[in-house]
Amino acid sequence: MSAEEPRLRFQIRARYEELRLLRERFRHFTTLTDFPLGESGADEILLALDEAATNILRHGYQVPSPEAEVGETFPGIVDVEYSIEGHQLLIRIWDDGVPREEESFESLPPRTPGESGMGLEIMRHIMDELSFERTEEGRNLLVMRRSRGDSDWSKLE
Repeated sequence: MSAEEPRLRFQIRARYEELRLLRERFRHFTTLTDFPLGESGADEILLALDEAATNILRHGYQVPSPEAEVGETFPGIVDVEYSIEGHQLLIRIWDDGVPREEESFESLPPRTPGESGMGLEIMRHIMDELSFERTEEGRNLLVMRRSRGDSDWSKLE
């Protein structure tokens, strides 16, 4: 990676109310870069980002719903990184929630709803590549890659 390639890394608390920070910081990041997403491309990626973060809260940290959040407690931290590497936008999301087996992530076939909806399928259509791994530190890591241009996510049946 060269010194000119932009990168933004930050943490949020694992709370639904903090998901707005993911969106705000993504919009800010895209204004700082010349990565040609266009308005619709940025909106598509925000949708994939929302799906990913919601899944982490709901399944990884087992936060039941935004309405269930009470008080100042939260189950953990989510680390997020936006970067441009070559001709790709990368979004990396780390969490310490319930471990998810790599096989369970990869084995969900296309057009098959997951535990509660089509979030993973939407993410697959918006992003060029999704990968999941357990890091050596025992954290969950989701990596989403997107090349320049619009996706075909709206063609989901």
